[in-house]
Parts: sequence; C-alpha cells; structure tokens
Amino acid sequence: MTVDLVAARGDVLIAATPSGRLGQASEVASVVLFLCSPAASFVNGETIQVNGGLHMI
Repeated sequence: MTVDLVAARGDVLIAATPSGRLGQASEVASVVLFLCSPAASFVNGETIQVNGGLHMI
C-alpha cells in the first residue's frame, strides 16, 4: 500500500514535508531504539511524530 501511495503521490508528500524528502526506516528505528533505552525512562504516554515536520503544517 505504501509503495502505491508513494508512486502515485510521492511528489506531493515530499513537497508538503519541511524536510523536503521522505523518511527512511532507519530514522524511525532510531526513535524506537531511544524509546526502548534507559535514556527514555522518564518518557511516558507521548506521541512522537517522526515525519520530517509534516505535522507542523
């Protein structure tokens, strides 16, 4: 489904994202790794947007 969306509307998504590109799986994985680490022990009940700034528009 994502492949079809990117093929059909990828240019629109990229243009709407302040970072000017689509994210990589490794960028999401980095956030997950942080949240699973002791460094995030005081982070509770948060929604973390990993979307290149798209939610700010």
